[in-house]
Parts: sequence; C-alpha cells; structure tokens
Amino acid sequence: TILLRHVDALSHEDQVRLAQTMAAPNAPWVLATTSCNLAKLERDGSFRSDLLYSIQVAWIDVPPLSERTSDILPIAEAFARQAAFRHGRDRPRLTAEARVRLVEHDWPGNLSELENCMERAVLSAGNNVIDANDIQILMSDDGEAEVPNLVQMEEVALNKALAATHGNVTRAAALLGISRDTLRYRIEKSDISRPQR
Repeated sequence: TILLRHVDALSHEDQVRLAQTMAAPNAPWVLATTSCNLAKLERDGSFRSDLLYSIQVAWIDVPPLSERTSDILPIAEAFARQAAFRHGRDRPRLTAEARVRLVEHDWPGNLSELENCMERAVLSAGNNVIDANDIQILMSDDGEAEVPNLVQMEEVALNKALAATHGNVTRAAALLGISRDTLRYRIEKSDISRPQR
C-alpha cells in the first residue's frame, strides 16, 4: 500500500509514473489525500484524467479541523504522545489553558499544522506539562500573530465545546479539561447561551 499525501501536488512526470504503476499487474493499493478538487484540476488540465479515474475508486470527504472542533483535543493529545515517544520523553499532559488555546485556533493547515504545533509544544514543555505558552501558533500572512485577549479565547473555547457537544455540559467540560461546576460558572460569567439538544 502506498500513501500519497497531497496527490494534487505531483508533477506531470510523477503523475505519468503513478498512472503506469497503477495500471501494472499486481499494482499496490494507493491511498491518496488532497485538499483540492481533483475533478476541477483535471478539467483545467493540471491533473491527468487517467490518474484521476484510477484513484477515484472510493473516497472519504473529511471536513477541515475548523469544522470538527470536538476532534481537535483527542488528535492533539495523540500527536503529543507520539512526539514524546519519538523524543524519549514521558507522556505529556495538557493544562486547561492549553486546551482552550488549541480549541480556539481554526487550524487552516489542518492535521499537518496541528501535528507540528504539538511537536513544538512537547519540545518546549517543562515537566511534561504542556501549557498555553507551549502552544505556539504560526504567524499570519502579514507577519503579526493573531492574539485575542483571554476573555475572547475563553468565550470562543466555551462556545466551540458547547456546540461540539450539542450543549451537553458534562461532555463539554471533559472536552475542555475542567469540571462541570467550573464550566457552569464560566458560562454564567460570560453570559453564554447553551445550544439546544
């Protein structure tokens, strides 16, 4: 089995080689990922139609992390464990503030951005505890960091956790790494309305 990340970025020559490989007897299974519309690229002439039809046997549409808030923390924790193992460190723990920072970010770079962020966090964390300061978000295009104030960060995280859990306070609290009572207090303090189940 071959895993090709960003198959849309293959050069024309690489597309030819891949199409030939897939047409051969006993060809390997190919799993290809992309964030582009390959059919549109094929219509524009930048992606080979024979390759498109060869890899288009089955597909899974996975929404970006910005649309899957409830997946951010479990994935981040898995990436942190993997990075800690690679670097010979103990299993790290995320503080509540780090969890808020992770959930607050939109992750335009999706899994690659999150994975690299968690590796940086593991390497900079002290005592195997990842704090908000260890979550280093990349700069925007204009070179300035997007830094909301703490109240805004908390409200965004609370709203995203509640939306991801359809208003279930117990599950939202677990997602944020805080107690139910703390979450209820912060909901009242921020005057946030819970989504209806």
